[in-house]
Amino acid sequence: MKLLLLDLHASKLFKNDKPSCWLEFETASRHSTPNHRMALRLLTCAVLAAVGSVDAAEPACPASEPRCGQEDASLMQVKHQQVAAQPEGEASTDVDQILSDVPADWPGWLGAMKAQEQARIVAAGQTNGVFNECTPSGTNRCPMSSFGGRKTIVRPGGQTSCLDSSGGEYAFLVTPGDTDKLLFYLQGGGACWDPISWAIGACTKNITFAFDTSGMRSGKGMFNPSNGENVYQKFTIVEILYCSGDGHVGNTTRNFTDSSGDGYRKPQVGHQNVKAALDWTLANTDAKLSQLTITGDSAGALGTQAWANSLLQEKFKYEKANVIVDSYAAYFPADTTAPTIQSFGACDLPIFTQAQQTLCTDGVLTVPMFMSQTIQGNPLVPFAYLQSKADLVQRGFYDLIWFTYVLQGRTSEQNWLGISGPDFYSGTNELFQVYNEFSNFAVFYVDGETHTFTEMDWYYTAGTLGSTSGSPHNQPPMYEWVNGFTEGDGCPGSQCNSQLEGNNADSTEYCDQQLFPKSCSVSTAPAREVQ
Repeated sequence: MKLLLLDLHASKLFKNDKPSCWLEFETASRHSTPNHRMALRLLTCAVLAAVGSVDAAEPACPASEPRCGQEDASLMQVKHQQVAAQPEGEASTDVDQILSDVPADWPGWLGAMKAQEQARIVAAGQTNGVFNECTPSGTNRCPMSSFGGRKTIVRPGGQTSCLDSSGGEYAFLVTPGDTDKLLFYLQGGGACWDPISWAIGACTKNITFAFDTSGMRSGKGMFNPSNGENVYQKFTIVEILYCSGDGHVGNTTRNFTDSSGDGYRKPQVGHQNVKAALDWTLANTDAKLSQLTITGDSAGALGTQAWANSLLQEKFKYEKANVIVDSYAAYFPADTTAPTIQSFGACDLPIFTQAQQTLCTDGVLTVPMFMSQTIQGNPLVPFAYLQSKADLVQRGFYDLIWFTYVLQGRTSEQNWLGISGPDFYSGTNELFQVYNEFSNFAVFYVDGETHTFTEMDWYYTAGTLGSTSGSPHNQPPMYEWVNGFTEGDGCPGSQCNSQLEGNNADSTEYCDQQLFPKSCSVSTAPAREVQ
């Protein structure tokens, strides 16, 4: 019903001059029952029209369509009225204002993300301790020994930057702990890969918002210093804040254009931001660590996968290490991953091998390609994935990436009605089947749509039954399973709730028999260089 109301609202907004993207949606929706994931299509299309990024099509509203021209006072208030009220020939450039009144309970990925971000901000405000702040200068390199055991904001300067510098200089966060134990955490926060994703605010752009939503500031999940179930209580924790919109791998300058045609340049240098935090970390922790956990959530999970091999084989020395990938398996639409990595300027980064750099330059490198090599090339290190079967935000970004690429004619995939939970689950299973060939891979599947766990309170309530439902008596809760990679034998087996079936897109109420049951083990053979 809400979709119909928004569609009616669009008829008023576009004054019967609907953009072609809206017409494509209408054509597709007549052949299928609308579902809430279509909200992404509708909202994005409306915003694009508002900022003048798409052309109107004729005729926009066929006379035979009974909805044409209808008025309804109960329409969703998504702030499009102000756009319709613009003088002819002018368009609103205040996209944040256009989106600001999307309700938190909107049944789609945008509302879910906004609600989660707000929850993080509220939690941070409730539990925020006082942070020290340090900016390296001269001989003062901000040694951890000078922090007095207190959480500290470090502003490394140099070539670091956020997409939007209005919030201040780039920074990373440190919780001092044992110098032989390290939790290296890459924060999430969406992605901006083109002017459309930039315009609708699909990524964190400034350091203020990154800090407000940080796990360390909130003290939740892995960052909780008082929960006795937290295996990382005594670890030194470095949280790489994220405001570059590039999955922590950007090395370029973006040229974005507003609706007036004025261009402006934005640095997208996530690689430099991570490198600055990494250099500080190497200088302030033991030369050989007894325990190392590399992890990140959402976009930080993508960064974790991109950086893992370099960190494990070139940067850190350790007795025991593990990699925890929280809520981004990297299942993307066809023909989109490689050009997106290229657009971030990542192809020549030293975190990729020479062969991977060549594949990237040739436009064929994908996350499963380099992760297969990373998992296989580090047999002493377990790689664990935390994944909701129908993750709403991952599905939302799948849809948004597809939508931006199809507008440019750059993907052959047809997906006008949005990816369903079962379709997403089936596609993710196919991706994990590749990794499952390696003994040091494991996955913890959670029933439902929850996005990210490690920086949230529900890290301690999540299980295979859901984010707050725990696990059946014969399966561990999530936090206990994750702890097992640091404690004990260091490689718990994969977990999933439901009967075993062959992989399919009919539902999410099964476990892929090609993935489960799966024991996990690390090899005694030394790591080999990834080619």
